[in-house]
Formats: sequence, C-alpha cells, structure tokens
Amino acid sequence: MSGFCLLAVLIAALVLVNWTWDIALLKQLLSVGPAMMPLTAITLIAVSASLWLLQKNGGPPGKVPLRAGFVLAAVITLVGVAALCEHVFHWNLGIDRLFFADRLEALKLASAGRPSYYMALAFICSEPRCCYWM
Repeated sequence: MSGFCLLAVLIAALVLVNWTWDIALLKQLLSVGPAMMPLTAITLIAVSASLWLLQKNGGPPGKVPLRAGFVLAAVITLVGVAALCEHVFHWNLGIDRLFFADRLEALKLASAGRPSYYMALAFICSEPRCCYWM
C-alpha cells in the first residue's frame, strides 16, 4: 500500500507544481481529462498520508501515527462533506478558493476550484477504513 500512497502523492504534487509555476510540459502530460483542482490535490495528499499512517506494518500503529491518521481522516471527510454540500445546496463555503484563488478566478467558472461530485464522494467514502482501528 505504501507504493500506491507514494504514487498518489507524486501525482498530486505534480498537479500542485503545475498550479504554482504554470509549466507547459506538465499541462501537456496531464491534459487527458479535466484539470485537477488544487483542493483536490491537497486532499489527495492528505488521504495518502492518512492511509500510510494507519497501515499495519506487522502490528498496529503507535499512538501518534494513529491520532494523526484520525485527524487527517476527519479533515478529509469534512472537506468531502463541505464540497458535496456546495454542489447539492448551491452553497459557496469558499473552501475551493483557499489555495490559488487568483488563478482560479482567472478561469471564470462559478465552481472553479471545487472538487467534483465524484471526488467529494470519494473523500467521504475513502476514510471508513479508519474505523478499523477503533
């Protein structure tokens, strides 16, 4: 599982590098679908970190990794619920504009920066694994 966590972090980090420095080569490599939003990339890094902290390596994790994993899981779930509420109830909580607000404004989209429905559901559903440690 560590390899998959590292791969997810690498992909999300490339997305953030592209948002930071606007590298044309990365845009060409990653242009097969819609652009990943910065909040989605940051939350994907948090999901990977949470799963990595909570994984078994011959035994249960220690207290500090366990607590850190649960805190990250709670934050991930809150981001997913907030993003889903923004879509369903047409709210604007502003969480999608926490990072790279100026670049997102340039896209001229009402929901620019907001994770998609699918990603919001994935963030909500990705963390029940944490209940395994309770």
